[in-house]
Amino acid sequence: MEIKATTPCYKFRDVKPEEQIAKLKEELAEVEEAYQRLKQNPNEYQKLVDLHMEIIDLKACCNTFVFQLRYRYRGVSMSHEFDAPQEAIRRVIAKNMTRGYYLFPEDFENLDTNKS
Repeated sequence: MEIKATTPCYKFRDVKPEEQIAKLKEELAEVEEAYQRLKQNPNEYQKLVDLHMEIIDLKACCNTFVFQLRYRYRGVSMSHEFDAPQEAIRRVIAKNMTRGYYLFPEDFENLDTNKS
């Protein structure tokens, strides 16, 4: 198995959802703190690296939560054609496509980021 920075932390498989949500909040707070440090030192490369590290940690924490839910509710998903995370991915992509969140590379330069 290839380990990536965002690979779920399997060690925490049996953590209660409430505990994982608390961990998500903790990781998000670390992202916010790292961003504030970058704002104070916008030309310091290490601050930018630190912020990216915290974002990647948050992604790993999210992936861990998805893994935990998939494990905890595996019987529920097995009764459907697709498992819940895959169904959620399809629905989020469809929703975001409808909202125009995704672009082709050639459209990137003409993007008006002041629209929501």
